[in-house]
Amino acid sequence: MNNFSLWKYILVLGVFLFGIIYALPNLSPPDPAVQVSLQSA
Repeated sequence: MNNFSLWKYILVLGVFLFGIIYALPNLSPPDPAVQVSLQSA
């Protein structure tokens, strides 16, 4: 059943975890930006 070596499983798992961590900021809602302006403007 174990056709591939252990380092290949670790590599695939690492790439998968990196993809999840890389995509996490896209799951949060965007924060509105704060606009700073002068009082005399």
